[in-house]
Amino acid sequence: MTNRSKIILDLFGLMVTPGHAFYCAEGSYKGQHAPLIDILRSDGAIQHKDGTIIRAATGVPCGAREDSFVWAVVGELQPDGKVVVSDKGKLRLGTRFITDDGKDLSIADLIKSANGTLTDEGLIQFNGATAPVPFYWMFDDTLPKPEDYILKRSGTTLESIYKASEWEQHLPHMPPPADLSGAPVQPLTQERLVEMQPNVPLSASGDTNQTTMSRKQRRAQQAKQRKATKRAPNDLH
Repeated sequence: MTNRSKIILDLFGLMVTPGHAFYCAEGSYKGQHAPLIDILRSDGAIQHKDGTIIRAATGVPCGAREDSFVWAVVGELQPDGKVVVSDKGKLRLGTRFITDDGKDLSIADLIKSANGTLTDEGLIQFNGATAPVPFYWMFDDTLPKPEDYILKRSGTTLESIYKASEWEQHLPHMPPPADLSGAPVQPLTQERLVEMQPNVPLSASGDTNQTTMSRKQRRAQQAKQRKATKRAPNDLH
């Protein structure tokens, strides 16, 4: 039987519709069945048949080291190493992202490559640094949302999901995103839905995401993270 859904999410190899209901084992919808997109957006977890509880957005077992949080900042890196912070918050160590050149990495990967360690306060301690610092997120102007990585690897957007509005057993709990006018995204009419092109996950498009950085990339990453260590972490709280 052919799946005619317009949107398919690549949940770490499991191809599933964003409206498919999963049992939420941790998070805002704990103890309920909820659409996958709700569980992703709320940073919830799903339970495998063997009982393992997995963070949906990262694929990391709940309670594992990479399920813990690290403080992160976004902003302009100054020549003296300080960061003019424009956004700050906590991200999970296992937060994954895909770089412009196709590298599939996690925050934990970058911290490890820069020889940093996570403190109990959720800051990073680098060898030779006098004080621990937050993680410097240099890949966008804002910190990533929990669902961003799965959407990226699936070749789709939150807006497209709500336009297609392909819900199964349960309607979504979370509100739709806003369109360019600021109004909530509305479902397409049946006629326009028929014309909508289905998404193509990166794994099906022939793109092979690498999970390691070259030596040059590692050195550049280490330099930026170390330069940002001069940023005082006291502003985070």
